[in-house]
Amino acid sequence: MSSSSLGYFDLEFFHNIPALRIGQTLIVADLHLGYSVGMYRFSTRAKERYSMYQARSFLSLISTIRDRRLRRLVILGDLKEDIGFPRKYILRALEKLLVRLSQQFDRIYVVRGNHDGRLIDIVDHLGLDIYVVDHLTLKSPSGNVLLTHGHMKAPYNDFASAKLIVMGHIHPATDISKVFVTAEFSLRKSKKTLIVIPAANPILQGIPIDCNAIWNSLLRIAPQELHRDLKLETIKLLSRVLTETTLCNKKEE
Repeated sequence: MSSSSLGYFDLEFFHNIPALRIGQTLIVADLHLGYSVGMYRFSTRAKERYSMYQARSFLSLISTIRDRRLRRLVILGDLKEDIGFPRKYILRALEKLLVRLSQQFDRIYVVRGNHDGRLIDIVDHLGLDIYVVDHLTLKSPSGNVLLTHGHMKAPYNDFASAKLIVMGHIHPATDISKVFVTAEFSLRKSKKTLIVIPAANPILQGIPIDCNAIWNSLLRIAPQELHRDLKLETIKLLSRVLTETTLCNKKEE
C-alpha cells in the first residue's frame, strides 16, 4: 500500500493497465479513445484501424486480470478523445470496446469527464446498459470512497464524508513512467487520502507532476467553502519502476 490510511481498504494497484481495484470494483481513467488520430493525414480507414488498435490494446490489458471477484467497472472520465459526438470511425471503436466490456462486467459506470460531451446520447445510440454519472460514491466498511474525474467540484456531502477520493484527469507521470499518486490530507480533524490514477490509453504517456499540481487538483474538486479547512500533508508516487517515492512531505516543513 502506498499510504498507511489505505491499509483499511481492500485495495490493489495494477500498473500494467493502469487500474485500481477496490473490493469488487475495477477503476480506470482517461481512455481518450481516438487520441492523436485526428493529428495525422491518414485515410479514414487508417484512422479507424488506429482507433480500433487503442480499443483492442486496452481490452487486452483488462483481460490479464484474472480476479473473478471483479463485478463492476468504473471509468473515471474522458472515455473518448472527441469532446462532442465522436467521428464515425471512433464511434465504431467505442462500440467494440463497450460491448466487450459489457460482456465481462455485470455493471459499468462512466463518471463524466471534460471530454465526455453527449456521452448519454452515445450510450443510447449504442443501446448499451451503461450508467453515466457526474460523481459516484462507493460504500465500504472502511469508509466512503468518492470517485470523480477531477475537472469539477464534488458535491459537498460526498466530499466531506469520503475517507478516500479517487480521480484521474491530470495523467500523472514522471519522465520514465506513468505513476499513481497518493496524497494524504486533512479536512478539519478528518484524515483523508486522494489517489490519482494515470491514463489508461496505452499510447498516452502523461504529464510530469509536482506538489503544486496535486494541491491544485485537490482544490479543483473540493467545494469552495471547504478550501480553508484543507491541509495537504504527504504526496507519494507509486509505479512499477519507482515502487514508492515521496514527492513532498508537508509534515516536515
